[in-house]
Amino acid sequence: MPLQTWKIGCAGLIALATAGCGSNEPPPHLRIEGGDAEIGKQLVRNYGCGACHTIQGVPGAIGIVGPPLRDFAQRSVLAGAFPNVPRHLVSWLMDPPAMQPGTAMPNLGITAEEARHIATFLYTQGASDADTFEARRTAADYPWLDEAASRMASDRKRLTEVTRTGPRTARIPIERAMELLPDIAEPSR
Repeated sequence: MPLQTWKIGCAGLIALATAGCGSNEPPPHLRIEGGDAEIGKQLVRNYGCGACHTIQGVPGAIGIVGPPLRDFAQRSVLAGAFPNVPRHLVSWLMDPPAMQPGTAMPNLGITAEEARHIATFLYTQGASDADTFEARRTAADYPWLDEAASRMASDRKRLTEVTRTGPRTARIPIERAMELLPDIAEPSR
């Protein structure tokens, strides 16, 4: 086989082997300030996370005690009970039993800084296919809100003008009573 063909074949095999391993960056909604995926990957190795979890891209991480961590960025729930968002994941990594008593995942004494790095690495797993969330809508996206708010304020003001005249009876201003009456067409004669 010519050398050029061999190089192209090796490059193709490497591309296939690394496909799906995740990108170097988590999706925008899962990014953690100060988190470094490469440091996180090394910490995953150092803490021996692969003894319990299968983790793509980490040599020897073939454990089956805990769930596989493939496509972690695509998961919506963490530990079966918490939204899979950075603040919960970092807390979970630091002290799993504090968040979920009775969990099989031990407290390994991971610091906050280490947890940010590990979380960043985990969020690179399946990041290329992770759903991104739309930005939260603002009041400007709902132009009718101002009109609805002014109507509510007007109704609230009118309701406070109600005066009691006896046990369990109330009287409202005639203007408000007229507004509440349905529009009834005059009978034709």
